[in-house]
Amino acid sequence: MEPDPNIYQLPDNTGQEIRKMYVGLAVGFGILITITILIIIFAHELVKYVPFSAEERFVRPYERLLTKGQSKERSERKIAIQSYLENLVDDLAGSDDLSDKVTFKIHYSDDYVQNAFATLGGI
Repeated sequence: MEPDPNIYQLPDNTGQEIRKMYVGLAVGFGILITITILIIIFAHELVKYVPFSAEERFVRPYERLLTKGQSKERSERKIAIQSYLENLVDDLAGSDDLSDKVTFKIHYSDDYVQNAFATLGGI
């Protein structure tokens, strides 16, 4: 039976082309997954190459969240504690071989919960 010229007919090698596409997609996703796993495994080594300025840009939106809930009241006690903590961090940072680009920001809160943490970007 002759193919109808008014109806589009798939080329004879369509099955082979689809198989090639599947193989290409499988290889591509395999490479992508492998690279992702390697990045996760070696993240502790790769993070050494992230510049400090990139860390600061990453953390900037979260810094606003830290200070958002704090009261604007600046009592003498809070100012004294903030100053003490800043001097302490400056002394500790001065004793280490840190780049001049590395800065630390201290956020003191006199909440009832005792907690301390450090984030990227020295914040």
